[in-house]
Amino acid sequence: MGSEKPLYFLGYILLILIISLLQLKRTKERENYFLAGRKLNSILIFFTILSTSIGSSSTILLFFLVSKYGFWGTFLELGGGFGLLVLGIFFARKIRETGSFTLPQILGLKFGEKVRIFSSFFVIIAEILWLSLIFKALQTIVSFNPFILYPLIFSFILSISIGGQWALALTDLFYGLIIFFGFFISYFFNIPIRESSLTFEKIEPTFLIFLFLSTFLPHIAGSDIWGKILSSKDKSSAKLGTIMAGFGKIFWAILIFLIILKFKIKPDGDNTILNYVFSFSKPLGFILILSLFSALLSSANSLLLTASTIFSNDIIKNFKNKKTLTLILGLISFGFAHFSPDILFIFKKSYSFFSISLSIPAILSLFNFKMKENILIGLIFISGILAIILPFLYAFLISILLYFILFLLKR
Repeated sequence: MGSEKPLYFLGYILLILIISLLQLKRTKERENYFLAGRKLNSILIFFTILSTSIGSSSTILLFFLVSKYGFWGTFLELGGGFGLLVLGIFFARKIRETGSFTLPQILGLKFGEKVRIFSSFFVIIAEILWLSLIFKALQTIVSFNPFILYPLIFSFILSISIGGQWALALTDLFYGLIIFFGFFISYFFNIPIRESSLTFEKIEPTFLIFLFLSTFLPHIAGSDIWGKILSSKDKSSAKLGTIMAGFGKIFWAILIFLIILKFKIKPDGDNTILNYVFSFSKPLGFILILSLFSALLSSANSLLLTASTIFSNDIIKNFKNKKTLTLILGLISFGFAHFSPDILFIFKKSYSFFSISLSIPAILSLFNFKMKENILIGLIFISGILAIILPFLYAFLISILLYFILFLLKR
């Protein structure tokens, strides 16, 4: 990949901004900006959910885990894939028919306004952690030319500020095509195989359970994914698009596993995927680099828009401050990523926090389950603290036990 590489990335960034600028007239109204006027069909729902879902964890971390643990490493993605299938089959229609803007708003309709406001802050904390995960991944990928990082971050913040959910959906279509084309085609090429054999390490059962549950639950109750479902034109489009995204995510996990097996890729921490990508010459190598950026930018765009929507709709209830809020959230997330040790550390903290503190009440909001506001707020707070101070499995089991005890007492 030569010295002309920055020019290629400049063209890539300009294309993203042009797509966003073309949506400027469609985003003047609140619903058009945050939810694309609720006009996304099943194909756009499929691409926008899938592109967002196979972002940071599905690029750098998935390659490393599969190269280290073999098939068991795919549980990182299989958990999310099955979570989307459950969401699509059982819950997507219910979510769409609420007519809400955000996950906290749905919680508020079910459990009360205090829960809506409190959960909004917890969701935003989770969004900042997830954004930090993506920024950390971007820092790893652009290690060959760190000057590319800042134009990329500026471009995706600006694109969302300009084009909202419409820009996100259309760029996700573009991103998704690049991601799957690049990695699928790469499987049929040859690169020098450095090792004659491949040996996988044994995975701890508790870590395997963590990989599955920590992605399974957020994909059922993810605030950014619910935002996309709420952007669909009808309940059928929401259901079909989400189910297709679930199958697409499972296919992605299998594809990465097959790539690891064929090319006998050895684990090398955050650099595992870069060792693979840079083994290819132009133009495929450049396409793979764009695939990585596309996956990461899709997730980052979605998280920023979701956080901005929640701030505007559920906390300050002011549509005019969306651009400033987007910028502040982006800077906070970038700062956290800069001082965090590695991608796996941020992944564990971010997914544990959301899975344990917010997934359970989000799922309960879709059933005929009632609970007093103050009690639920207490449970969300305690679960969030447990997620931070305890190993995932212990914190999850204690949180489930607390909800079950309160359910029995209520009866």
